[in-house]
Amino acid sequence: MSVTVLINGVTLNPQPAEINWETPVMGEKLDGTEATGAYETVTLRAPVDNGGTANWNWSTYENAVLTSIVLPARFSTMRDTGTTYSSGVVSKRIKRISSPPGGLVREVELTVSVIL
Repeated sequence: MSVTVLINGVTLNPQPAEINWETPVMGEKLDGTEATGAYETVTLRAPVDNGGTANWNWSTYENAVLTSIVLPARFSTMRDTGTTYSSGVVSKRIKRISSPPGGLVREVELTVSVIL
């Protein structure tokens, strides 16, 4: 079994090549643990892939409050079952998109904050 990454119930296309969990730390104290609860930052890295709207839907979900996201849990892999996060799911703007000559899109990262 493997995890299919879904955002708002829709399959993310293309599927991430890499998913990285990161605990925000500032001044040796956890950040984001105030009133709303502890959150984690998840960075989804896209594979090098062909561009075009037929192949990509990542920009649909950037810079938004999301209903839900299905990811492998922390300390899990893409071969495990997915975990649905639906509390405090907020995506940031995609910062960089590299599309050199040759028709491939690379270096795309979507960062999402989720409350655990």
